[in-house]
Formats: sequence, structure tokens, C-alpha cells
Amino acid sequence: MESVKHEFYQPKIGMDVEFFIKNKDGEVVESSSLIRGTNIEINSGKITKDGVQGEINPSADRCRLVLGRNVSKCIMTLQEHLKNRSFDIDTTSSIEIPVKNFEKMSDDSKKFGCSPDFNAYKECEQNVRVSGDSTRQRTAGGHIHIGLDTINVQGVDYDEECLQCEETCKFNRSGSIELKDEILRFKDFAITKIIRENYSDMDDDSQKIIKKLAKIKNDNHIVFNLGKATKTCIHPEIAIPLIDLIAGIPSVLIDRSGNNKKRRKIYGKAGDFRYQPHGIEYRTLSNFWIKSYTMMHLMTGLVRTGFLLASSDINNGTAFTKMFFSKVSKKDVAKAINEDNYVMARDIFLAIEDLLVAVGNVASNNHPINSSTIHGFKDFVLKGEDVLGTNIWANWAEDSDKWVPWESYANSFNGVKSAVTKSFRESV
Repeated sequence: MESVKHEFYQPKIGMDVEFFIKNKDGEVVESSSLIRGTNIEINSGKITKDGVQGEINPSADRCRLVLGRNVSKCIMTLQEHLKNRSFDIDTTSSIEIPVKNFEKMSDDSKKFGCSPDFNAYKECEQNVRVSGDSTRQRTAGGHIHIGLDTINVQGVDYDEECLQCEETCKFNRSGSIELKDEILRFKDFAITKIIRENYSDMDDDSQKIIKKLAKIKNDNHIVFNLGKATKTCIHPEIAIPLIDLIAGIPSVLIDRSGNNKKRRKIYGKAGDFRYQPHGIEYRTLSNFWIKSYTMMHLMTGLVRTGFLLASSDINNGTAFTKMFFSKVSKKDVAKAINEDNYVMARDIFLAIEDLLVAVGNVASNNHPINSSTIHGFKDFVLKGEDVLGTNIWANWAEDSDKWVPWESYANSFNGVKSAVTKSFRESV
């Protein structure tokens, strides 16, 4: 077992999760059939349109239990709207719309999302856009957002070496400069727009604010200073591959639907992300994990773990990315995800298992994989996700007995550890 240390802090977790709407005949219909106007607003988030798909945007939170309550309120509100119109939800991650149905859809429904996304394995270059008119295939992602609700902008009294990019990041531990009004001024800007379109045209005062909010390098990544007296650099080309390894690989093991290889022909490949004003959006996962509270608890926790380890490289100089990728290659991680290759993903997970458990033991209530949960995780993979229940409405009902945190579920494993490990190693 490897000995590791890292500083721990709590970022906020958010999400946008897509789904399909079907009528009583089982045909996929446009989300505008359900959602009149722009959104269905509730006090814990919103339900919105995203082309053919619908989408839930629960309010973000640092606590996965509170986040789960917000998800539940979105899903229960969605259920009421669907029942009132004789519709139902479909959480399939990839479908092909029949020609006759597609031709009847509005131009707005045929469009794909307008905001660009990027790929961490391609020097954070913008991905080539697929036209919504060119394909009848539609996909549903489960994108997880990581960031903070407010940013305490530190002063610049002295320099501190940034171990990830060998640049100089400036921090002041003696206090923070509150720039709330200025931050709010830029809250509605997409980060990509700030760094690619607006920065050079800003006045000097505005440029100073942005410099304190984010360090800009080669127009393709952002270095944030997050939290009070906490030094954190977020480099997508470092953070996203680590999240792929820690969350994307387990997703291949759990999501055995067979739809992801098709989905990733359009988007959601390994390394895909989007810059956001609050931090970063991880776009590789499908929507499989929204089917139950326990899976949501697991997958958001794994994404958070990858994010924390990538940012912890700065906090104490322990290069987690180097430690993990000394055991496996980024090329293999991306290939296993993009090809939805279970055996390859299994072998990658086994290669990093001891290190992932050691990391998890540092703060076992916050890291989903640790020495108490590892055998429960393997047993869960072997049994399949349906063991948690297949009825999304029942799983997310507010009084449901299905509301079991991942760690509690995995800790309840009472089988023979050596047997489940052997079965996992041999699983295909």
C-alpha cells in the first residue's frame, strides 16, 4: 500500500444531466413538448430544454446529500410535469430518431448545444462541432461541474512556484482582497469568451481583476486561486486526464449499456471538458449515474477526487498525476473510455487500485474508493447497476429507502473479499 498525503478542501459540485421524453406510444418527442418557454424553475434548480433532450440543472452544493435533495426535487417536479401530459422519461444515453419523427421536429430541437467544448488530450483545442442536421442520433450526457460559489481573490505580495506549469503564481496568505462586485460583473461571461474574445479589449482595471481571478496561459487554460488561503491551480490538460482515470474508467466498468461507443462519435470522448465561470465541466460521462442516489453519490465523489488530486499537486508538491500515470498511460485510459472497453478498463483499474485506495484513506468520508469500500465497489461492478433498482421515480422519491450514500452501500459488503477480488480480475 502506498503512503500518500494531500490537503483537502470542499469544492462545489453541480451537474447538467440530459434525458429523453417519450410519449404514450414510446416515441421520443421534443423537449419543447414538455417545457413551455425557457425553463421550469424550482427553488432547487431548473429543468430546461437542450435540443431534443431535456435537462435537469439542480443547484450545486459541496455536500452530496444536499446535492441529492436538489436532484430529487428536480426529478420529482419532472415526474409531475410528465404525468400531466402522459409522457415518461427515458435515460437511454444514445438513440436514433426515426426519419418521419425527425422531419417533424423544429429547427431549434435539431440543433446541438451552441457552447464549444475542448479536449485535454489535444492541447485543449476546441472540438470539431457536429451539425444537428447531419445526424438523427441523439445522446444524453451526465456532465459534472466542479468549482466554488465565490472566489476569494488573494493579494499578490509574493511569488510561489506553480509546480504544474513551472510558471509563477502569486498568492498572499496574510489575507484576501474581496472583489465581490467585480466578480459578479463577470459571472455571466463564459471563461472561454473572457480569455479568447474580451480580455485584450478590457480596460486596465478590468484586466487586473481577471488576472487575480485567473492566470492565463496560451489562451487555453486557466489557473484559479480558489478559497481562503488555499493555493490551487486548475489546468484542464492535467486535471481532466486524472478525472478520466479516476471517474471515467469506473464508468466503463459500471455502465454496460453498450451505448457509449455510439454516443462518443458525437461528443463525450475521453478528455472532453468545457470552461465555466465557476470552474470546469467534465463532459465524458453519460447519464447512467442519474438513475439512483447511490450512483450519483459515487460518480460525483469520484470526479471530485480527481479534481482535488489534480489541484493538490500545487498545495503540497505531491505530483499525483505523475504517480497515477506512472502505472498506466493516458493513451490507454482514453482508448478504454472511447472504445467502451471493459477488459481494458478493468486492467487499468487494477493497476491503480492500491494508489487509489491509499488516497481514499486520507479522507474516507469524501473519497468513494478506500480500504473500506473497495470490495463493495468490485461486488457492485460484478452485480451490475440494476442492483440499485431500475425505477428512477422510486429511486429518487423523497421518502425512498433507496437513498443510501455510496460509502454506506459499499461498506455493507459482507462477502468473501478474496473471492470477489478473484471474480473481478476474471470478469469480462
